[in-house]
Amino acid sequence: MRLHNAGADLTGMISAAGSEAEVSLMPISVSRDSGGLKVSPKTSIEKKLTDSKNGSWISFSLGNIVPGGYILEAREANGSVLLGRVPILVQESLKIALPEKISPGDVLPVKVMANSSGKGSITVGAIVMPAYDYNLTNITVSDKIVFARGDANAEIKKIDVEDVMNLLPILPEDCTLTYQLQEGNESTLNLITDADWQKGRYVLICAAYDKSSGTRVAQGFLDLV
Repeated sequence: MRLHNAGADLTGMISAAGSEAEVSLMPISVSRDSGGLKVSPKTSIEKKLTDSKNGSWISFSLGNIVPGGYILEAREANGSVLLGRVPILVQESLKIALPEKISPGDVLPVKVMANSSGKGSITVGAIVMPAYDYNLTNITVSDKIVFARGDANAEIKKIDVEDVMNLLPILPEDCTLTYQLQEGNESTLNLITDADWQKGRYVLICAAYDKSSGTRVAQGFLDLV
């Protein structure tokens, strides 16, 4: 799934055999009863494109998109041939900054920049785990975040104590997490690593929650050396 900030223009490139193509951005609704996804093509944003002298590549721009889940679909101009399809989560801005590398046992500082469109507080949290374990973890983002490993799964809705306790049983070794209330538009999360952690590539998943914007996520990478 591609993450996109609501305040930025949604742009991209399409590889097409001809000189024309069509792009559709279709909203996805989540059924709270069944948990399933429903695509709404009748309310999609559609745009016809022409070649801009980039060879077989055609560029597109859809402007600012309302936060939510979407399917971005590209077809040839006659609509008969599907060129590509990708899920996109458009969310309020969430940016993170973290070191490229640290040593086992060091504190990992993560700067979080999350604006709120409302007046309520923002809760921010982060998890860091080995890249190997991350690749074995299925992460689904809708109106909540669901972590699944094997037959076990846990949900993150508001990033609170209950969410953290639900996550603990499914977290792998060499993994840590933290969360806190954010004052203003920036905060720093400090994740504590252990000296016996394996060296290598790690993945950091950061989430922010407030009532006006819902849950949003960002991802980063670092090396333990």
